[in-house]
Amino acid sequence: MISQQLRHFWGNWRQLLVILLLVVGVAVQASPAHAQEDIVRAAVSDPAWQGAYWNNREMSGEPALVRSDPNLDFDWGGGSPDPAIRADQFSARWTRYLYLEAGLYRFAVTSDDGVRVFVNDRQIIDGWSDHPAQTFSADLPLATGHHLVRVEYYENADRALIRFNWERVSGGGETIQNWRGEYFNNRDLSGAPVFVRDDAEINFDWGTGSPAPSVVNSDNFSTRWTRTLNLPAGNYRFRLTVDDGARLWVNNALIIDQWREQGVTTYTSDIYLPGGNTPIRLEYFDYVGGAIVRLNWERTDGQPTPTNRWRGEYFRNRDLSGTPALVRDDDRIDFDWGNGSPAPDVLDNDNFSVRWTRTLDLPAGTYRFFVRMDDGARLWVNDRQLIDQWRIQPDTTYQGVIALAGGPTPVKLEYFEAGGAARASLWWEPLDQPAPTGRWRGEYFNNRDLSGATVLVRDDTEINFVWGNNSPAPGVVNSDNFSVRWTRTLDLGAGTYRFRVRVDDGARLWVNNRLLIDEWRNQPERTYTADIQLPGGAVPVRLEYFENRGGALVQLTWERVDTAENGQKWRGEYFNNRELSGSPALVRDDSAIDFTWGTGSPAPGVIASDNFSVRWTITLHFSGGRYRFTTESDDGVRLYIDDRLVIDQWREQDRSRYNAEVNLSRGNHRLRMEYFEKDGAAVARLGWRRIGNQQPAPVGNIITCVPPQPENYAWIKLYRLDSRGNWYATSRGIGTTNPDGYLKIDGLAVDTGRFGSSGEPYRVEQWVNGRVVRSTGNFQAGEPEFRVRPFTDNFTPWQCR
Repeated sequence: MISQQLRHFWGNWRQLLVILLLVVGVAVQASPAHAQEDIVRAAVSDPAWQGAYWNNREMSGEPALVRSDPNLDFDWGGGSPDPAIRADQFSARWTRYLYLEAGLYRFAVTSDDGVRVFVNDRQIIDGWSDHPAQTFSADLPLATGHHLVRVEYYENADRALIRFNWERVSGGGETIQNWRGEYFNNRDLSGAPVFVRDDAEINFDWGTGSPAPSVVNSDNFSTRWTRTLNLPAGNYRFRLTVDDGARLWVNNALIIDQWREQGVTTYTSDIYLPGGNTPIRLEYFDYVGGAIVRLNWERTDGQPTPTNRWRGEYFRNRDLSGTPALVRDDDRIDFDWGNGSPAPDVLDNDNFSVRWTRTLDLPAGTYRFFVRMDDGARLWVNDRQLIDQWRIQPDTTYQGVIALAGGPTPVKLEYFEAGGAARASLWWEPLDQPAPTGRWRGEYFNNRDLSGATVLVRDDTEINFVWGNNSPAPGVVNSDNFSVRWTRTLDLGAGTYRFRVRVDDGARLWVNNRLLIDEWRNQPERTYTADIQLPGGAVPVRLEYFENRGGALVQLTWERVDTAENGQKWRGEYFNNRELSGSPALVRDDSAIDFTWGTGSPAPGVIASDNFSVRWTITLHFSGGRYRFTTESDDGVRLYIDDRLVIDQWREQDRSRYNAEVNLSRGNHRLRMEYFEKDGAAVARLGWRRIGNQQPAPVGNIITCVPPQPENYAWIKLYRLDSRGNWYATSRGIGTTNPDGYLKIDGLAVDTGRFGSSGEPYRVEQWVNGRVVRSTGNFQAGEPEFRVRPFTDNFTPWQCR
């Protein structure tokens, strides 16, 4: 829908809300007032502002109104934001997380009366005074990522106005190709950087000199380097040499924290990375004397490496905070220090804490872990918290049971000692031998809560039991008030699966370590289903069940639901080149796109094992709703739905997974997936699942200026990109009758599934008397890219003066 809004309409807030609701379908919903701490924290990637309004100028007490505001663009005139808020002497606070690419950003706000703006809790604009409409702006360099923006405003009397916007004015990917280095003339990275540059590597020995003479100090300076690396999955060791202080984050985890004055020192830290884009941030400061900073890394292994010793980090406090006072390798965790210290002259006898980590190599099966301690402890096994007893207590033993799929298993134990005796012990035992492949390990208990020791452990071929009023094992297991835990690892291809549980009474089902069905209660016979998308490979499944009394029944089944229906198959066209060019060397029907060819060929003797490509097509019936499509490939992949490109990753790459969410109407839809393999391992998989009802497509607007009609023969023309990267006109020219030429074009589609949260590229042309006089967005012809972002105003470079 296209709307031509006159500026004087903005004086009436009710008309503005009606227009916004009709144009972009955004419902501004007010909710009952609640405590301030509940309303100032915005959700990550929130498309709207979280607003809180007070009937005072100080934002004190509980807000009188809390609501979501799509944009901060209000001119209430002499009126009020809402009937719940008075026309004068009110205040408001808006918060929102914005995802921004790296660059220098200009934040601008116009207000009547007072306004303050904070970015990442740092104040950048202070206009907190009574004044008529006035515009403030501030420039701020930002790294790629989410940034918390907070705008605070108060109205004294007369006109009430607040408008806020931002734009990237320089920097980002256009200029920084390697490390973005921000240099500060202080030791704490505060204020604006005095120097920003592209550093090819972090390998500097400035001695007593400066990183940039006459710009950056030779002492008492600091630097922040940021970069995103594309790294394969595996274990990595990062090595940092510094004089003086440094902090290193890898994949948003702080792995080295040595922010202190010191001589030349080298630190290392290991981390497992899941693969793909990995953000890295290094912060450094120099005090006086020599200045050195070097960073490098290496891959140590593709999987966690089992070791035979525990890495112990000992702290001089009870909360594992700061830098450890002692790091050592412990053969085992079995300590009874009594009233003594783990390391006399290094740690006190009381008020200390320890973190032990190790990777165990354990066969598949179910294990019971024991922790004995005085005082508090927390235990994680395979990244799952198994024991949480973080409190002061006497000598106590706790246990937890976990089913493991086998192989490298990370274990972490955290412990603190308050006072008196100090003790910490950890051990474990397999509950039985692993279940045979293809069978369920069943653990039966004579209680309803799976507590204590099992009375029976056996292998069940399937979970399909109708015991009625009888016992699963007469003479061993009760006929009422019993419970069972079944565990098994299934080998499933990538795709969407539907699991079905039929029970009387309670049941809980975990698939791939995710709680999928939770119906732990007394109930008559019921059937529950749940769908889950699985990446393929070994999938741990756990079903827990209890019987209260009466009939006992439990059944578990599953099926794949994203394969072709009614015997439909994919038409696969295989080419002995990477471009899908010429005639296919092989045409065949494939039941599903679920292939892991490794270094082999899709068809030995016909298709090469490297440098081949495939095009699969099919028409399927969908029930309607919002669907998430997932591709997994090594190397390139493109996915089209109804000839619309929704995933475009046509490049050489390691095994990677991509998602696209699409609204589909009920009926038939055409799917096309294209794939190429360069060399090495070859993988091609496609799956999907319904994730909900159809959602309104994201829309945006463009605010521009064009000589008004009928005095001028002038209009704005818009273009979008088709699936082949060619521009096409979206409509005929759009003009305005506004005397000053102001034009706002609403309801513009934004394909975030294809172009991401940064918006969709548009090409905008201003035509006057039959010719183009201004244009933007045609990046293929050297113009700056112009993107329409959803749910916000997007201004062309030219505006009405």
